[in-house]
Amino acid sequence: MGSGTIQDSNIIAYSEQSASTPARNGRLNYTSESSWCAGTSDKDPYLQIDLQTLHIICAVSTQGNSQFSNRSVVEEFHTAIIYRWDNLDRLQGRWTNQGI
Repeated sequence: MGSGTIQDSNIIAYSEQSASTPARNGRLNYTSESSWCAGTSDKDPYLQIDLQTLHIICAVSTQGNSQFSNRSVVEEFHTAIIYRWDNLDRLQGRWTNQGI
């Protein structure tokens, strides 16, 4: 993601704290502006990355927000891999693959 190969339109978040913290700013090594920040009331924030084609994911990295003095960081995260999106149902603001 850090290279920019993945288009901004393929990086989606359920919430954003403000217009200056959009999902596209969630790229590794992004320091031009504030990084992606979920909305403060979002209890289950996520970034959704559409890779367009099947890939082997070998590692996941995170970094703090370079624009804040406290260097806000992710303390815990989970990953989910979904091969096909065509049968997903939206449930209470989150994607679910139950029933596939």
